[in-house]
Amino acid sequence: MLGQTNGEKTVSNIEYGPGVFLAQFLGKPGFETFEACCRRAAEAGFDHIQIPAWEPGVIDLDAASESKDYCNDLQGRVRSWGVRNGISTVATHLFGQLMAVNPAYSRQFRKFAPTALGLGGGRETAHLYEWATEQMRKSILASKNLGLSALPSFTGSFMWPYLYPWPAQSPELFTRAWRLLARRWIPILGCAVNNGQSIAFELHQGEDVHSVGTFWRFFDEVGEHAGARVNFDESHFVLQGADPADVLEELGAFVTARHVKDAIVTEHVRTEGYLGGWQPWGKRATHFKTPGYGQVDYQLLEIAAANAGLRGLPYVLEWEDPHVGYEQGFTFGQRFIDGLLQEPRAILEKEDVYATDGPAFDDFARADVDLEEIAQMLGVTSEELG
Repeated sequence: MLGQTNGEKTVSNIEYGPGVFLAQFLGKPGFETFEACCRRAAEAGFDHIQIPAWEPGVIDLDAASESKDYCNDLQGRVRSWGVRNGISTVATHLFGQLMAVNPAYSRQFRKFAPTALGLGGGRETAHLYEWATEQMRKSILASKNLGLSALPSFTGSFMWPYLYPWPAQSPELFTRAWRLLARRWIPILGCAVNNGQSIAFELHQGEDVHSVGTFWRFFDEVGEHAGARVNFDESHFVLQGADPADVLEELGAFVTARHVKDAIVTEHVRTEGYLGGWQPWGKRATHFKTPGYGQVDYQLLEIAAANAGLRGLPYVLEWEDPHVGYEQGFTFGQRFIDGLLQEPRAILEKEDVYATDGPAFDDFARADVDLEEIAQMLGVTSEELG
């Protein structure tokens, strides 16, 4: 039975079934509107949803940050559309990404901010950070007003272009970058803790915090701040050659949010390696898979999750499979998580999968650039591009 607090559901007293992150589905055929997404989720058997804070068609962030009545109405509408446990988490990945933007990526990441922001004048990345800071604060208050407690996010990245040590880098570059990243996040982490929230950073390639070691470095730089926590997504560790169960054993005490997503390392890794070579997702030696179709050992992983006391967290499907259509990923993902929650050792029989030429999983975050912008990114003129 669902617990109640003054007539309202709260995260701590809800028994969650399978949930789904709507970002990868919103706007696709059959998922054109927020209401359509919720009704489809309910039909598929999802009982909670994770919403993208950056989508105004899903949530009015200004209203949500200021009004508990608005948030109660929003939760009520989601439940009236059949999603029994409503909104379980507010995702802030695109806002977090803009908290730290290396100039190499500014022309692409500025697409995540309003066109009316007034970017330019040599302060483009500063403008992005200032805007993102305000959006993170609003998201924290919205999450609180919705009765929630954790906001999945990215840290952003100053250092990713320097991941490989060529040319040889000065250690001072990284010392200063970590300090700067921490200074930007500490006020947000403070705001989160003061409002009963945590920022659950997803350890994700492309972010300064993308592995166990980088999380510990960041955690040290922010003074072991109670607001700095983890959104655990096992797929990213497979793609880095790490063992998800070992990662969970080390970071389990810091996990406050959970994505369920599989991944695979194909036989081509023996000749192509892990870096990808700028290939499309489906041609890389490592890529994401629908849960149950990859190489994550979920039996072992769920034992680690149980040992860490994480089985009560909202488990959220994130579909990012380049070889399985979004409709099939949606329905099979629900059934896989449902089986996982009922019995960690259950093995759900796989269905036949089909390749898809449909919408890509990451089209919601695609930053299209024109010819002039590509020339600027490569440091040449548009004429030189031919």
